[in-house]
Amino acid sequence: MNQTIDHRQFHRLTVFVAIVEQGSMTRAARVLGLSKGVVSGHLRELERELGVRLLERTTRRMAITATGQDVYKAALRMQSAGRDVLAAAEAASGAVAGRVRISGPFDLAATLLAPAVARVRKAHPELRIDIEVGDIALDLVRDEVDIAVRVGVPVD
Repeated sequence: MNQTIDHRQFHRLTVFVAIVEQGSMTRAARVLGLSKGVVSGHLRELERELGVRLLERTTRRMAITATGQDVYKAALRMQSAGRDVLAAAEAASGAVAGRVRISGPFDLAATLLAPAVARVRKAHPELRIDIEVGDIALDLVRDEVDIAVRVGVPVD
């Protein structure tokens, strides 16, 4: 069985990591700049898609399940791999100056792209970074995209 993860699932896993690390949906929502309802909805949808319960929750407490621990650890590796991709691209560029155009899906803009771009901008103030956010994949050559963040199986 060939399973792939799409950008929505990647985003939901990022939200799940924030919930676990913050210890509550309210604090995760604050850190991610989302409403508590949106965070809760992402968790419900992730659990539905995976067919497992990741967190046991009541109105007063929340506890991660054994399966949730495994998913959390795997999601951390996924995030680390994403950071490695961005670091490798940065290291390969040599002198850090000029303009870089990044394209990525809307769901990852706040959780993955914006924090990474902020760190790069702080470290390299001479670098101009333009971000094109949308769920329609741009033509990398025609649209002059330097870095495209995509999740799932490439179409072409």
